[in-house]
Amino acid sequence: MRNRALKTVEEIISAHENSCFIGSDLGFGTLGSLREKYPNRVLMEGIAEQHIVGFAAGLSASGYFPIVHTIATFLTRRSFEQIAIDFSLQHLPGMFLGAGGGMVYAPLGPTHQAIDDFALMSSIPNLNVYAPADPIEIQELMTKSVKNLELAYFRVGRGGEPDITTDFHSTQNGNLKYVNSGNDFVLITTGTLLHEALSAYESLSSMGINGTVIHLPKLNLVAASDLVNLISDSKLVLVIEEHIPIGGLYSHCIQSGLGALVDSKLIHLSLPLSYASNYGSQAAHRAKNQIDSEGIVNRINVELRNRGN
Repeated sequence: MRNRALKTVEEIISAHENSCFIGSDLGFGTLGSLREKYPNRVLMEGIAEQHIVGFAAGLSASGYFPIVHTIATFLTRRSFEQIAIDFSLQHLPGMFLGAGGGMVYAPLGPTHQAIDDFALMSSIPNLNVYAPADPIEIQELMTKSVKNLELAYFRVGRGGEPDITTDFHSTQNGNLKYVNSGNDFVLITTGTLLHEALSAYESLSSMGINGTVIHLPKLNLVAASDLVNLISDSKLVLVIEEHIPIGGLYSHCIQSGLGALVDSKLIHLSLPLSYASNYGSQAAHRAKNQIDSEGIVNRINVELRNRGN
């Protein structure tokens, strides 16, 4: 996904003369040919995240559309004030690409784990929060964001994710995507965790347990009206996210009125509200917290069995 995001940056910079890119600690060769072609609009700064966001705000106020790209934890935690005050408060457009969302950089420890980025970014007024699931989706959403001159944050996956959203249906307004084969369960998720949810969906289908997977690529656009037809007859509704329990997808779903629609059928699977105590891989942390495909399958089987279904 990150490679497609950088390819989309190249397309945006080439197509829009008022666009610019500012990177921080991305590696010497990143966007090398683009930097040579547009040396005044493709800039690589050092490890100074607060500086590059403030710098980008100045460019935005001068008529540019800036794209800022660095590691998600440093973009959202260290630069929170600059995004909120320099951009949001001033109603300035810009795009923030947070590399390594969720537990991508888990091997580097808690300082690099972007497990609260949804909560931080969705608390900022005027800021759209996106969590694409695959390369096709991030290209589509980035292109629309520039066209609409949005202020937006993107949680960017680690790379290597296959394209899966092309097989999903979409609501008329495009707020959510879904696949549906029955009403035994509903999985609601966002970002690259969709791959785990879809794998669980397929495993359960092979057992004769059929349900629905719903993907919400934009967090602050959750509407119960979009969900009601897909969840009303389901036996279980699970909201699954690679994020702390508060301020993320589940919180947005509850605020939309989802809890009142499904009541006791609603289950939340997430990372814990704590710093990770080990330095394992993203896959290991997903498995430990039972938000991988195997954990989802096991939880649904247990819940259906306990409820007599």
